Amino acid sequence: MARVEGGRRGRLRRLTLGAYPTVSLVNARKAAANALGHVATTHTDPAAMKQAARLGETFGDLAKEYLARHAKRHKRSWREDERILEADVLPAWRSRKVGEIARREVRELVETIADRGAHSEARRRAVPRARPDGRGDSARLGGL
Repeated sequence: MARVEGGRRGRLRRLTLGAYPTVSLVNARKAAANALGHVATTHTDPAAMKQAARLGETFGDLAKEYLARHAKRHKRSWREDERILEADVLPAWRSRKVGEIARREVRELVETIADRGAHSEARRRAVPRARPDGRGDSARLGGL
């Protein structure tokens, strides 16, 4: 347990390190010391960071933000972007975390769109820097 955000006045936060048989007492103590050291040096809440990582930003959230902050403001064709996202991309990726989508999966989705006969749409909707030659398949979409 550690107090964060304001020293003694900060609220007491708990960080789960793991269950006893899975995490040994020695490893739990090391992890607790690391977490407390991180709190002391950075004044950040490791439990909040863990929760934020678990929740993450989904592709659906990112698409909604793109439409609201960019497409609707700067493009007359924003309705077409919205239609394409709703028809082709969001059914497959709406609830997926952005960092979990590999370039290989982007390429497969573009190929699926092209296979149904929408070649120009598939070319326009390809994610920038997604390589059609398969190089970089282990790279994640969040790193693009």
